[in-house]
Amino acid sequence: MRPAPNMWCSEASKDCGEDPAGSAGRYDDFFFITLPLPWAKKVWSSKHAHAGLGELVGRLGISHPRTRVMGIVPENDDATHSRLIRYQATRKGGYFSGYARSEYRAKAHEVAELVRSLTESPTDAAKELQVPPPEHPEREIFICTHGSRDICCGKLGFPVYEQLQSQCASPSGGKVRVWRVSHTGGHRFAPTLLDFPTGVYWGRLDPHLAMSLMSGDGGVDEFRDAFRGCAAFDPLAQIADREHFMKSGWGWLKTPRQLGCVSKRDDSNSTTIRLKWQSHEGSDHEETNRVILKDNVATMKSSGAEERTWVPRYNVETTARS
Repeated sequence: MRPAPNMWCSEASKDCGEDPAGSAGRYDDFFFITLPLPWAKKVWSSKHAHAGLGELVGRLGISHPRTRVMGIVPENDDATHSRLIRYQATRKGGYFSGYARSEYRAKAHEVAELVRSLTESPTDAAKELQVPPPEHPEREIFICTHGSRDICCGKLGFPVYEQLQSQCASPSGGKVRVWRVSHTGGHRFAPTLLDFPTGVYWGRLDPHLAMSLMSGDGGVDEFRDAFRGCAAFDPLAQIADREHFMKSGWGWLKTPRQLGCVSKRDDSNSTTIRLKWQSHEGSDHEETNRVILKDNVATMKSSGAEERTWVPRYNVETTARS
């Protein structure tokens, strides 16, 4: 029996005031692989999962913890081949500068070996499967609709997918692509999506917010409770990053920047984050923030579950700037 809406974790999360900032997965390397429906709760255990891929993904979780492999629903794809989209974090002079895209096409039995090769040392065979850059979109959105993982993602994610597909992707002439993706993490913030090339996780998107996100030309005040974090940074740095997004606006997400933990107090209630960034004119700036534990709130762990989990909330203070 499916849980009623009053037992959805996304509603419980909003009701208790859980803060989404800092909830984004920390990854430098993403793989999105076409996988026909239906999907099991664990996507690489699904009926149509590629041979050997589930085992490989399990090993990568240990050997390459900053690599994430997810499934996407095929759309007008050749049934004899799988599409593999890869996004890798780029850093120039230590400054994060977005995620770089590459794409591959392979037969189903070749996919696991292709992923292994790309994560270890790309072979000539892997390079031959690469799709030329002219076919790449300028922006790519991955919306979690993985309802077998949590009902919130299916019920709340699919309408956002349909909206962005019809109103943004279809009229764009290929400049924007929108995909249905498997579990991204953070189903308590459903509907949730990944936005590339910025690498930002967003959540709690209603139709209005979704369209505002795509246009990126308005104010950002209403996005405080939608910004989960950029995957290129650790959780507490994601929280500091949100503060700068709120002050600077949409241009901040394309600003070359680096954020790192400088120190953490023994009581673990305060962490110092140093932020460096480059302005559009090329000048360097630096700021030190303290991310301070404010309190903890209890929320539902997943939809329909009696179990509750305690989650922290933080404040950010600026201590120095140059």
